Amino acid sequence: MTILDSPIRRLDVVDLPECLDLAVSRDWARAERQWRMLFEVGEAYGIEDPSGGLAACGILTNLGDGLAAISMVVVAERFGRQGLGQRIMRHTIERAGQRTVLLHASTLGRPMYEKLGFRHVSSATNFFGYFDAAAPLTTKQVDDSPGLRRLDAEVTGSERGALLDVLLREAEQVRIVETGGKVTGYATGTRHENLTHIGPVIAADEPSARALIADIAAAVEGPVRIEIDTRNPDLLEWAEKGGLAPGVVAPCMVFGDRELPGDVARRYAPVLRALG
Repeated sequence: MTILDSPIRRLDVVDLPECLDLAVSRDWARAERQWRMLFEVGEAYGIEDPSGGLAACGILTNLGDGLAAISMVVVAERFGRQGLGQRIMRHTIERAGQRTVLLHASTLGRPMYEKLGFRHVSSATNFFGYFDAAAPLTTKQVDDSPGLRRLDAEVTGSERGALLDVLLREAEQVRIVETGGKVTGYATGTRHENLTHIGPVIAADEPSARALIADIAAAVEGPVRIEIDTRNPDLLEWAEKGGLAPGVVAPCMVFGDRELPGDVARRYAPVLRALG
């Protein structure tokens, strides 16, 4: 059997080491905790290398009834330009059904996504470093709250209950902004290997977004990472002045002519690029 005959199969957590090996082979970080979370909330698919290991993989995460994210699409270098990435993509798009499908593209992957019918709708800049613009805590630490979940559904346009269950369980920091007794903003901080990832950041306005980011950064040790939507140039400048170094800008792309549901103006940072 050749690689062109190898079927796509559903992966399980026992396949995670092979996914990590495949990612590292393409110079990705060995972000095991992130991959484990995606395996828990999503559907992982792979194409086996007839000689052993995985030739390609990808993950679909259904974020409620109206939204889905595709991520971690990796093809072994020796099988490049043989259509494996497109096979994984078409399979996951089909599995998403009638949901709006989004992804954050790499420079290498963007031409393929455009060929498949994805279009650029926004971008996010990755920031990393030690944040030194923290102020006295002005937000509230919680474990979970109905108000947080209602806000998330309102802003994202989708009931992301399964994702929130995992995210709130894993997060070391879950901070909210309340206005008139109502949750109007929230953000989480989750430890990933040697840093704390801040995201999502959902807020009614930019001052609230800044407070959420600063308070999480003040409450954790070590460097932080956050992916800030480029529709907020003042927030990008503030993050850089606070000591965070800007990195790769990744386009957010949506399949077909769909629009992202919910209120994009209140989305300052995604959960992860892998989840939107």
